[in-house]
Amino acid sequence: MLVDDVAGSMHQVFGSFEDGAYLLDRDGRVAFYQMVAGPKQLQRAIEQLLAQEGRGVVQGGLDRVPHFGSAIKRGWPAIRQGSPRSITDLLLAIPLSPLILWTGYRLARLGRHHPKSRQTA
Repeated sequence: MLVDDVAGSMHQVFGSFEDGAYLLDRDGRVAFYQMVAGPKQLQRAIEQLLAQEGRGVVQGGLDRVPHFGSAIKRGWPAIRQGSPRSITDLLLAIPLSPLILWTGYRLARLGRHHPKSRQTA
C-alpha cells in the first residue's frame, strides 16, 4: 500500500484525480485504476489480481464511474478525522458539500437502525 504525501506527488505521477485509486501489480504496473474510489469495486479488483498471482490487468483496467454513494455515506467521519480546517476547506471548495456528507452519513445510520433493514431469522 502506498500512501501519498500531502502535496500529492504520487497521484501527479499516475493521474490528475485526487480521489483516484491505483492498484499496482507485483511488477509495479497499473493493474486497475478508479477515477473516484469505490470500495466494493476496488475489493473485487484486488481479489481478481490475487487470483491472477498478482500480475496483469483486472476489471478491464479502468473504472470511470464516480462512486459518490460511498463517499456520501462514509465521507462525514473521514472529513471529521482531518484537521479542524478540513470542513472549512471542503466548504470553500464545494459549497454545501459538508452538509451533503453529514446528511448522507446520518441517513445511512438511520437505515441501519430501521426495523425493515434488519434481516429476520
